[in-house]
Amino acid sequence: MQLFYDRLKEYYSEVEMCPVRKQGDGVEFAFIEGENLSDRYGRIAQSGDTAAYEELLTYHRKLICGDAKNSCVFETGAEFEKWFGDADGYTGKKGLVYANFDAIASNIILKDDTPYFIDYEWVMEFKIPKDLAVYHCIRDGYMHNPELEQFYPFHKVMEFLGIESSEEVLEQSYCHFYDYVISDEQGRSYAKDKYCCLKNIRKIDEVMKEWEKCADNWKAAVAANQDLEEKLKNAKAEWQKCADEWEKSVQANKECEQNWRAALQANENLEKELESAKAEWLNCANEWKKSVETVQNLERDLKDLSARHDQLEIQYQTIINTKTWRAHEKIKNTLHR
Repeated sequence: MQLFYDRLKEYYSEVEMCPVRKQGDGVEFAFIEGENLSDRYGRIAQSGDTAAYEELLTYHRKLICGDAKNSCVFETGAEFEKWFGDADGYTGKKGLVYANFDAIASNIILKDDTPYFIDYEWVMEFKIPKDLAVYHCIRDGYMHNPELEQFYPFHKVMEFLGIESSEEVLEQSYCHFYDYVISDEQGRSYAKDKYCCLKNIRKIDEVMKEWEKCADNWKAAVAANQDLEEKLKNAKAEWQKCADEWEKSVQANKECEQNWRAALQANENLEKELESAKAEWLNCANEWKKSVETVQNLERDLKDLSARHDQLEIQYQTIINTKTWRAHEKIKNTLHR
């Protein structure tokens, strides 16, 4: 344990290690008073402050990964495969030279803003994938505090922290680890069983939350359906009103069409009568023109006759005023007597 203490001090310079001393066959860690990181996760989740929560995730990842010199490119080895199994999904990815696999939220105390590792039993003295260390240490908090999933789903944690390895590969390594570190003589792993139970509890809680959400959605759907039925009823009534109006307009259109046809026929008849009247008028005009010409001819004839009459009157007056005519008249009168 002292070796782990020294290694962690070397690669995690910003973290204090909880003092430990040998006690009988075991070890005893000193009591550190402060705020547990797990409690801070719960408090921020309850407040609903997403930005503060993401800031805490980033801070926790920094505590898990340690100093810059602790970073490396992961390469598998016999020790890693003994603890975590197959490493094909991690080769060539970012890794850690040393890792405190106990850097879960419940094992970190913040005292006057100084972080303390209060348990560091599982310190890996071989390279491990950075994704696996971060996944394990943060995932543990979600398994013990299901309400975190409701506030900030773990798949979003993986996206936000840039965990590239698939969750399936990480869970396989996770289960292999628990199976390796705590197994009884028959090969049964209490820690693995605990992990599965916690996982199932989380899933049941998620199912209950989903059921409640579905129930709320169902109620909302029922209300929306009732509202839709009312709107449909109103729309149907409005449609019927429109249909009635349409029938009336169709009937009115038929009447208008009939009236239009009658008006068209009347117009055709009127045009025929107009054409006939026009022809009659033209005949009358021609007759009138002829009458005018006849009158004009008669007037000319009358004028000529009048002029002739005047000439004859002059001639007559001239004759009767002559001495010969007067002598003739005198003889005529004498003879008749």
